[in-house]
Amino acid sequence: SDSTKREASLVLGLALAIGLARQGEKITSFSGAALKGTEESVAEHMGQALIQEHLPLNELAAQQLYKNSTVFLIGDFLGPLEDIETVLDALAPRAESGFLIQTLDPAELALPFNGRVLFKPPGHKENTCRIDNVETIRNAYKERITSHNAALAAIAEKHGWKRILHQTALPYTGTLMTVCVQHRMALNYRARGENITVKRMIQRLADSL
Repeated sequence: SDSTKREASLVLGLALAIGLARQGEKITSFSGAALKGTEESVAEHMGQALIQEHLPLNELAAQQLYKNSTVFLIGDFLGPLEDIETVLDALAPRAESGFLIQTLDPAELALPFNGRVLFKPPGHKENTCRIDNVETIRNAYKERITSHNAALAAIAEKHGWKRILHQTALPYTGTLMTVCVQHRMALNYRARGENITVKRMIQRLADSL
C-alpha cells in the first residue's frame, strides 16, 4: 500500500541519515540546513524533516545542493520516466553521486491477485480501472513493470547514479547494507576492513528498527 511504502521510505531515510552521521558526514534534507552532530540530534531533526517534507518530483530539479553532495532520492518512482530523467539531468551534474532507492510493495511487482481488482491511482480516486479477471493481464503487467524498472535503472546508470530496489515485505537490513557499501565505494573509500565496519554499522541500525 502507499502508506506502507511511505513508512518504509521514512525508515530508510532516517536510518541512512543516522548511519552517515555516525561516519561524520553532514546530513540535510532539501529544505534544511546541513546537520552534523550526535546521532540523537540528527535523528530528531531529520525525522521531523522527512515527515513534513514530501516534495513532488517536479520540484526536485530546482533544489540547491551542497558541494560534493551525495543525493538520496527515495520513492516508488512509478511515474513517467521522462519526468524522472529531467530531475536527474538537473541534479546529477551538481552532485558527487546519487541513489534512487525504489520502495515497492511485492504485490506491485507480482500482481498476485485473482478475480476482480480495482486499480486506483494515488490522489485520483475518480480515475479507477476495474479488471474483472486480473489473472488474464498478470503476465503483461509483470512485463511492463519489469521494463519500467529496467529503464529506471538505465537512467540512473546513465547519470552515474545507482538504483536500488527495496521491497516493503523484506527487512531493511539488506537495502541499507547495499546502499552504504555502494555509497562508500562511490566515494572511493578503499580502506582495509571497510566492509566489516559497514556490516557492524548496519547491524546496529537493524537492531534499533
